[in-house]
Amino acid sequence: MESIGVRFEKITTKILDGSAVILMAVIMTIIIASVAARVTGAFGMDWFEEIVGLGLTWMVLIKAALLFKDKDHLQVDALSLLVSKNKECHKIYNIFIDTITFLSLVGFAIISFALCYTTRKSSPMLGFTFKLWYFSMCVSSVLSSIYVSMRLMRELRA
Repeated sequence: MESIGVRFEKITTKILDGSAVILMAVIMTIIIASVAARVTGAFGMDWFEEIVGLGLTWMVLIKAALLFKDKDHLQVDALSLLVSKNKECHKIYNIFIDTITFLSLVGFAIISFALCYTTRKSSPMLGFTFKLWYFSMCVSSVLSSIYVSMRLMRELRA
């Protein structure tokens, strides 16, 4: 039987991957429509940049959370290779890196929520609140924190 953590990872991975694919399709459709509109002069699509920017922000931060889940994020590879020869040192190294990563992500989440809560600005063309952009940072940092904490717990139990 799968643990709750494994099920959470599988479900969120499917949802996030699907969301990223949908966002990419929307972005590409809008870009193609915008190019066609400019070439033909049929209609103006000045607002497309806001939609593309919003979609791109969400897509990048969704994929960033998935990178944390798979431990494909940036890390100190030279040091990792050095300590990988000793199993106990490698475990301590992984715990240390994951702890620092987790604390950084929690700080990022706090700042993201503060930005999301305090912003009053809106996008110039469509009037979208910037909270839509900042909320993507909140979602990404919380999901990344959850993934890193799950990996940290597995490492501490091993």
